[in-house]
Amino acid sequence: MNLMASLSLATYPEANTPKIASNAVAVAKHIGATLHAVAINVDIPDVSNALSSYLLDLPNKIREAEATSRKSGKNLLETVAKEASQGGVSLTTQELTAPPALIGDTAAAQCRYFDVSLVGWASDNQTARMTAEAIVFGSGRPTLLLPDTTEIGSLDHVVIAWDGSRVAARSVADAQPFLERASMITVVTVTDEKPLPGHLPF
Repeated sequence: MNLMASLSLATYPEANTPKIASNAVAVAKHIGATLHAVAINVDIPDVSNALSSYLLDLPNKIREAEATSRKSGKNLLETVAKEASQGGVSLTTQELTAPPALIGDTAAAQCRYFDVSLVGWASDNQTARMTAEAIVFGSGRPTLLLPDTTEIGSLDHVVIAWDGSRVAARSVADAQPFLERASMITVVTVTDEKPLPGHLPF
């Protein structure tokens, strides 16, 4: 059975760049996975009242923000579809909506249905960083942070953070597709934090 990878696309207030599409397809192709791309568009609750409508025109600003988010999501999904077609990667797409405070949680919950999570990362994109953090800590799945502005490099060096725990063992098992293709594996441990076995089994 093929692996299934989920790609979460941020659209609000800052959208992922189109580079995320080619990088996600490259990773999916590398591990032989089908790709499911999800654009998470914003759904801003209506908190307007007569005063805010008159002074700030909040309803119109909310509509504009939601429309911009939907447009960004549609463009990103179209770019992923084009890259997947050219790369020979099987693709499905989906659009979800969430309030601004729950975008990351929505992405994390969606990722739980897949084998591997992919998400864009850019140091200057707060939305991408918050989404990535929510997925890393909330999806329970191996998560790859993909560069949002540069071409992805080779995936031949895998780093394992090992502390002898059940969680670490599960993480290593989940990373099997990458371990099998790695030319170098580095095991990292933190000493003097908790007891570790004197001999590692790998």
